[in-house]
Amino acid sequence: MLGRLFLLFTLVPLVELYLLVTLGGLMGAGPTIALVAVTGLLGSWLARREGRKAIASYREALSKGQLPEDGIVSGLLILAGGVMLITPGILTDVFGLAMMVPPVRRSVAELVKARLQKRIEGGDIQVMQIGVGGLGGLGGSGMGGGGGRGPFVDAEIVDVDARDSSED
Repeated sequence: MLGRLFLLFTLVPLVELYLLVTLGGLMGAGPTIALVAVTGLLGSWLARREGRKAIASYREALSKGQLPEDGIVSGLLILAGGVMLITPGILTDVFGLAMMVPPVRRSVAELVKARLQKRIEGGDIQVMQIGVGGLGGLGGSGMGGGGGRGPFVDAEIVDVDARDSSED
């Protein structure tokens, strides 16, 4: 995990800086700054538009009594894409724009869901279902399931000391 964070917060900004300096040398400083500003504005507009579509899809699934997992994953990818588009840089803009294109986003969402499902089945992620009826989880252990905790026991706790003192 630490290695991934190192790559994310060190290597990506260095690549972005290199690309911006190279692009600035080819196009000039003004057009490069304008390009970064335009992609930021375009990114915020696209993220808002696609986010509204994701929220509508989420609400529609809920109104039909379905689990809106596609809407949740899509919404998170739109959020990540919007953040990448607002962040100055060429590489992040390319990935951010890709997350705003519905077919690309659906493909990435399928990969994310498959990876999460694999981690749940492998026990890396445990999902607990709490509540009465309703929507189920993605798998893994539910109440009283795995985790080495044993079965769920429904019991009533009686404070013996309180009962003894009230009888005096």
